[in-house]
Amino acid sequence: SPVVIAAQAIGHQISSALAQFKNNFTTAVNPQVIKLYSIEQYNASKKLTLETSVYIYDLMLLLCLPIIVLMEPILNLWLVEVPDYAVIFGQYILVSQLIGTYNTTLYTPMVASGRLKENSFASVFVTIFGVVGLYFLLRAGLDVMWVQYMAIFESFVYAYVVKPIILCRYIPDYHWQDFLVNIWQMVKISILPIAVSY
Repeated sequence: SPVVIAAQAIGHQISSALAQFKNNFTTAVNPQVIKLYSIEQYNASKKLTLETSVYIYDLMLLLCLPIIVLMEPILNLWLVEVPDYAVIFGQYILVSQLIGTYNTTLYTPMVASGRLKENSFASVFVTIFGVVGLYFLLRAGLDVMWVQYMAIFESFVYAYVVKPIILCRYIPDYHWQDFLVNIWQMVKISILPIAVSY
């Protein structure tokens, strides 16, 4: 419905503003990751990639969490009339973006190694699965919030399952243990701020 589309558009406007900040940070780091990989310092390239992913996640958590908590007053200040679903959609879209932050940093080693084909196939597969799954869920009469649930699920699967599989399989020095340690760092960082915010 138009109300749902308007709510989705508002959520994506907020998300895009934050994504610019994240992209500026990764743009500064990417050349170093690629340079280290090109001179076959694979371990150093991996270390920089994984450390950067934690730093970017920290910064995005610092930006996203207050906006998620204060979404309603922010939208009331920004818009004359806040559409239905705008607040909850905005919150869920930012959660999806925060989860997908990991995905952004793991793309650079694929560029450096020329493994973009595998990444593209995986992206298409996950997206098609999400769209088809969402179609059947909505046809079954489930709530429109499943649009956001599916987006979060897709972000999680792509960032924390698909990308690590591709990196471990095709790129030197990447191992599952590295990702588990990395993800645990992000979980530890998140527990207290999310608990306090909740």
